[in-house]
Amino acid sequence: MTAILSSILPTDSESRRTTRTYAAYYTLVLNSPMALESHGTLQPDRLEGFLAKQLRAAQQAGEIDPAKDPGMTAAGLLSMVNGLGSSVLAGQRDGEAALAVLTHHLDELFRAPADRRTPHLP
Repeated sequence: MTAILSSILPTDSESRRTTRTYAAYYTLVLNSPMALESHGTLQPDRLEGFLAKQLRAAQQAGEIDPAKDPGMTAAGLLSMVNGLGSSVLAGQRDGEAALAVLTHHLDELFRAPADRRTPHLP
């Protein structure tokens, strides 16, 4: 999960250039109904499906909360990474800070079951 999602983040000059190029291409796709129909969601849907599959496997292995919805969690993670990428391009944060946000959320998701328990209050 970390490798895939962090590879989307523009953390250096080359990945920022790639992300800007993708954003320009995506803007063109959004403005063409024919291109949107054939290219708009195919790759994001595939990636979301792959992430959901990995999350289901992690649930089966006891690595994440079984109550989590893998599809919704995958959609949220992918949306977060896309938003973080935009925030890096806009100068809100640098690549290292974006990676720290992603790591924080993945650490929370993959926290051991014992760590998820609410502490007993006296």
